[in-house]
Amino acid sequence: MLLLTLVWSVGWFLVQRQIKQQLDIFISNEAAKDRYWSCETAGQKGFPFKLVQDCAAVAVAGPQSMRVELRGASLVWRAIAPNSLVFTALSPARGQFAAMTFNMDWAEGHVEIAPLLGQMAVQASLTQLKTHVVKPLTAPSGRVGDRGSVAQVQIKAGPFENAAANSALPDRLPVVVAAHDIQDDALGIALATSSLANIDFVGAITATRNIDGANLAEKLEFWRHKSGQVEVTKLEFSAGDLRVFAEGAVVLDEEHRIKGKLNLRIAGGDGLMAKLGYAPSSSIVGGLLGGLLHAKGADGQAQGVSLPLRLEDGFVFLGPVRLPLILTPLY
Repeated sequence: MLLLTLVWSVGWFLVQRQIKQQLDIFISNEAAKDRYWSCETAGQKGFPFKLVQDCAAVAVAGPQSMRVELRGASLVWRAIAPNSLVFTALSPARGQFAAMTFNMDWAEGHVEIAPLLGQMAVQASLTQLKTHVVKPLTAPSGRVGDRGSVAQVQIKAGPFENAAANSALPDRLPVVVAAHDIQDDALGIALATSSLANIDFVGAITATRNIDGANLAEKLEFWRHKSGQVEVTKLEFSAGDLRVFAEGAVVLDEEHRIKGKLNLRIAGGDGLMAKLGYAPSSSIVGGLLGGLLHAKGADGQAQGVSLPLRLEDGFVFLGPVRLPLILTPLY
């Protein structure tokens, strides 16, 4: 028993040293990219069945006046799940990027990072998330602030699917996102509704390995040249009477705008159609679309209409109709 205790203690301290080394490497790599992390009142605890790296306050600062601050942060390794690390932090988070500032509050949340056989998988969960973004007075929307809330957010990314198993396939990073009971000022204005929204997404991002670049714009450009794309296996969105189902893929064009084709099935959404200038009562096209959007199936439920959505040359086409939307470059 004494020998087992001794071996376990040595193993715990080896894990402690390895985690510290990996954190030091991470911080050094981030500094090379002009992002600087700090940890106030660091401490370690948890022996014998887990290892907890605590920080009373965590901050990261970077280019364009970027700064994010968290408090009560912990990175936890557990003996029952030795291949994963769990990151938690107390609400709230505060941040700034260029001329924008944001606040985030949540009830419960964690991020689990699992390096599986050299690959990486991340899972995040937040409940009762509330956000407040304050924009500069020159914001294009004309609004200086947007508030939003989400009852629950769950995100899963990875593990990477390596092309080595099949050279005909690119590296893929599977992504799953679920966000329920969303209330957001900007989204409500865009969709002309005050109803709560729900989003469920299943897809993948290809060509994600070994992305080079000093900043986000350079990384996106590198990814574009690698012919990276976002695969939309399933996208379901609902808000009020609007229901949207989509599948397809998008890329970035030479002007750095989103380009691609999605197969949509849309039901409801009178408010949105009116906002786009196609109110059923004001035009022939609107009346035709309105009838299709409210078409019912044998079960009496709205089945809607299936239409291709094309994003091309900075414009958006829904079926044969060009919508009054302009796609601007992302960088």
